[in-house]
Amino acid sequence: MKISIIGSGVVGKATGIGLHKHGNEVLFNDIIKEKL
Repeated sequence: MKISIIGSGVVGKATGIGLHKHGNEVLFNDIIKEKL
């Protein structure tokens, strides 16, 4: 499954990593480029 996470702060990053570990393709988006 392809999933896009909007906001790569603490919660977004943890959610994305968890989803990725279960075999999903995760794309992070954030207005602060340094977080990506």
